[in-house]
Amino acid sequence: GAATSLGVDPLPLRAGVIFGAHDGETGLEPWFTDGTPGGTRQVADLCVEPPSDQFAAGSRAHLFRAFGDLAVFATRAGNCAAGLAVSDGSAEGTRFLSQGSGEVEDLLVANGRIWALVRASLGDELWISDGTTSGTNRVVSLSGSQGARAFSQKLTAAGRFVYFTVFRDDTGEELWRSDGTAAGTRM
Repeated sequence: GAATSLGVDPLPLRAGVIFGAHDGETGLEPWFTDGTPGGTRQVADLCVEPPSDQFAAGSRAHLFRAFGDLAVFATRAGNCAAGLAVSDGSAEGTRFLSQGSGEVEDLLVANGRIWALVRASLGDELWISDGTTSGTNRVVSLSGSQGARAFSQKLTAAGRFVYFTVFRDDTGEELWRSDGTAAGTRM
């Protein structure tokens, strides 16, 4: 069907725009348009399970960001596992980089890599990707040693580092930085 709800995080891609839209049938999924009715289509149905309700339907594609000639975006839990995906605007060129690790809370492309703050069951984690499934990994858990849950936000690049804030019960809100390695991620 045609997109009935347009404009979730639109991002220029190739000769058009990729965005999240809800069509009333498959739920909120990635769509592409060249600006014409005939050039507007659903890219992929990443969550093919039947929805339990209208708001949980689809992959809930959002946080679209440019990564070279691809779009990287987050998917949210609902009937399907949350994760990180990439697309070139075609069904064949759309795939998951990670799935089931947790909900992506923030997403940034910097220094040729994809950075993600992921809300996991035991607290937030920092993830990094080179755009491949095998190159998508957790860098570090941001939770405290005594089980203090971490809530992170606001990925920002400056030079070779990425900065973000982390709130934990044991330390309060702190500024962290990372070079993409566990050893190089700290308050």
